[in-house]
This record gives sequence, structure tokens and C-alpha cells, in this order.
Amino acid sequence: MQHEDIVKKDDFGRTALHYSVSTPNPAVTRILLGKAHTLAYLPDKDGRTPLFIAAALKHRRIVKIILKHCPDCGELRDLKDQNVLQFLMANRKHSALLKVTKHPELEGLLTESNGDGNTLLHLAAAAHHIPALAFLLRCKGINLEARNGDGLTALDLFQQWEPLSVEV
Repeated sequence: MQHEDIVKKDDFGRTALHYSVSTPNPAVTRILLGKAHTLAYLPDKDGRTPLFIAAALKHRRIVKIILKHCPDCGELRDLKDQNVLQFLMANRKHSALLKVTKHPELEGLLTESNGDGNTLLHLAAAAHHIPALAFLLRCKGINLEARNGDGLTALDLFQQWEPLSVEV
């Protein structure tokens, strides 16, 4: 397979690596990254790199392989200006988030803010996701006083949450 064929995108902007990370077969991912490590940096039409897909599917071994070849690809953002961890939280992939954050290459993303100024802690508080909040509050460098673009802290967002009421 020629280099040009490997990096070629389809109508969705996806490459062979985007599809290979959907299967939990690390051998194909290793081969593709060995031939063209730049594949890890190529976004699809939604701005999502193969790391976003592998992380959302909880393919930890695949995530590890991608980060080994391209440790800085976790810093890439999608079209909504979200890093991979913010993408997982925003898309309610909470168990995937908790698994993926174990990779040291992604630790720096825990405190980054998205385009709206929301950190991961803001997003977890707004979603009222207690396990993610408990995890994040134990992480080094988490700033409880950080304010988003609306001037709100994570605690402010947590307190605004209203559970669905059910009439009996």
C-alpha cells in the first residue's frame, strides 16, 4: 500500500486509521501508524482524529498505541473546540473518560478549557456526573475557582442543575 493511499480520506474525511481504531485490533493500528504516523493527526469532517474515536469506544490499547506514536495528538481539538477528554464528557462517554484519563500523555488536558471556557470540571458539574466529579477533584492541578466564559465556577453549574421531575 502506497503512502498516498494510506492518508487518503473518504467522503466523511476519514482515513484507514479512523476505521481501524473502531475495531479492537491493535496490529492494524500499529501497521498504519508505522507507515504514516501523520494519520493520527488527520481529522475527519467533524474535526475528530482517530484518538477521539478510539477513546469513545473505550479501546484503551488502541489509545495507548496512538499516544505512543504521537504523544501530542491528544492536544488536537474538534470543530467544537473540544479536546478528546471534553469530547468524551460532552457526549456522555463518562466510563470512557475515566479509562482514558489514566494515560499520562493526556494529564495536561484535565485542566484545559474549551471554546466556552469550560474545563472538564465545569462539564462534569453541569452534567451532575458524580463519579467524574469525584475523580477530577482528586486530580492534581484542578482549579475549583476557575470561571468559564459566563463567569461561572463548576460549583455554580452544579448548583444550577435541576433533576427531571416526575409527576405521580
